[in-house]
Amino acid sequence: MRGEQIYPSPNRVLITLFLLDAGMGILHLVFIGDPQWGPLFNLAHEENLPTWYSSFQFLLVSGSAGYCYLIEKKNNLGWLVVAACMLGLAIDETLQIHETLIDQIMLGDAGENLRHYFGATQDTDSLLWTVVFAPLIILAGTGLAVFYYSRLRNNRLLFQLSWLPLCLLALSAGLEYLEAKTLSSFAHDSMSRYELFTFIEEMAELIAASLLVWVHCQYATLKRVVKKATP
Repeated sequence: MRGEQIYPSPNRVLITLFLLDAGMGILHLVFIGDPQWGPLFNLAHEENLPTWYSSFQFLLVSGSAGYCYLIEKKNNLGWLVVAACMLGLAIDETLQIHETLIDQIMLGDAGENLRHYFGATQDTDSLLWTVVFAPLIILAGTGLAVFYYSRLRNNRLLFQLSWLPLCLLALSAGLEYLEAKTLSSFAHDSMSRYELFTFIEEMAELIAASLLVWVHCQYATLKRVVKKATP
């Protein structure tokens, strides 16, 4: 119909993002041993294709949350808070802000005490950020869970599916701590275990972001349908 807006199907968006997620994983596995191309596709490295893709994903999550706010047209700032948080994650992915902060924190006596307590080494400081910032992570995760309940509770399936990406992000944070513990050990298989933990951690983060985009798009689609049906 002329003048009618055409919106992308949430399921098509999810399938596209899942295919891109899988592509990042495949490129990592194929080139991980290549000295020339490996750093460009290695999920554990920074400033490469997976990092830029992850930043792009969180930008999509942020944009889709902002779109949900516009669709609701209410004085509900929750979606804008979610959008701001996800925008912060997108910026952090590119600029490595949390790595810089944890490096500064670990320079003093507190950092040495943390290493001793958790059995980590100075080489794994950046991986201990989940421990140092655990209270903030828990607060943010709880806030997201409560907010999604407030918006999605009328759609039980969509609300339940909104928990999956939050659980995947929690898993990703926990695995970073395990990576630090693995690198700090002298077991002969530590590197292979570290690479496995890294792969699972990074893929969990990518899939979580894709699912959040879908949840937001699906919510906005349902809201549009309801508004269209309401006289």
